[in-house]
Amino acid sequence: MRQSNSLTCSADWSMQVDNYNFACIASFSFTAIATSFYICCLKSRLDGAPQLAAQFFTVIGTFKFILVLTIFAVFLPQCADGCICGSPPLRLYPFFAFLIAVRWLLRARQLYALANRVASENEDKDGPIFDRVSTVEMA
Repeated sequence: MRQSNSLTCSADWSMQVDNYNFACIASFSFTAIATSFYICCLKSRLDGAPQLAAQFFTVIGTFKFILVLTIFAVFLPQCADGCICGSPPLRLYPFFAFLIAVRWLLRARQLYALANRVASENEDKDGPIFDRVSTVEMA
């Protein structure tokens, strides 16, 4: 009976470690795909549109942050009571992923500030935006 409990513990631990590793690989893949997509396809289009670039970084930063929270909250292996488990997996990647998420969100914040500054400069130069829009008077 003791041996089957040991096998159950070992199998459970192994499954948890595999799930954790898969979640880390999925998070890393998301980072690689999002970064590559930005560099190859969006960077040249979004250079003149800080508002759109800020929205892009907000979306990917938020998604990355959710992935990191999921890794820490759901996929982090826990040894069951009464079990002797193997060595825990390296927990370094989730911290790097967290830094990447924070970096993307800070980049979004910078781009939103730039977009607001550009909008306010254009408004100051040309007057309020509503003065530039023609209105139709109703008779």
